[in-house]
Amino acid sequence: GRLRERRGKSTFELAKSGRMSEMRGKSTFDLVRSERLREMRGKSTFDLARSGRLSEMKGKSTFELVRSGRLSEMRGKSTFD
Repeated sequence: GRLRERRGKSTFELAKSGRMSEMRGKSTFDLVRSERLREMRGKSTFDLARSGRLSEMKGKSTFELVRSGRLSEMRGKSTFD
């Protein structure tokens, strides 16, 4: 199954299939479980903090990002906010 261009599909199916190259607007919870957090667009900062994968955060504290709501690098804002 091709899940490359299926942006409206459920993240659960993506997690099961393992095809999570383009995770836009997907559930971060599933991303944390699958440990595939390369493209964190529109992900929850809270889940990012739990996963510890803050490569695209430029060394900024996730706690500060949550408080300030500054998620410019995350393209789609935090789900928590």
